[in-house]
Amino acid sequence: MATVNGALAFGGDTNTFTLNLLDGQTMTIQVLPSQIGFIDIDVFVYNTNNELISFGTGDGNMTIVAPTNQDYVILVSSINAAPPLNYTMTVTIQ
Repeated sequence: MATVNGALAFGGDTNTFTLNLLDGQTMTIQVLPSQIGFIDIDVFVYNTNNELISFGTGDGNMTIVAPTNQDYVILVSSINAAPPLNYTMTVTIQ
């Protein structure tokens, strides 16, 4: 399990994280905004071909089973009208 604290400085800002998964591994992502009541954070997961694998909002968990051995990119983004936001992301790989 790994936890990172991040910041999105303005609406539309993004942070990216790259993780390598093996075929069949399960990755669970939880992104929680520091400010209570904000769900203005979106989470996207892409494969190495830049194909969208999964999408969710920062108000719960996202679970992905890796279909192949490769790098996966987690992109954390705020909606365009969002104020500056801080968040905590926890990723668990099994």
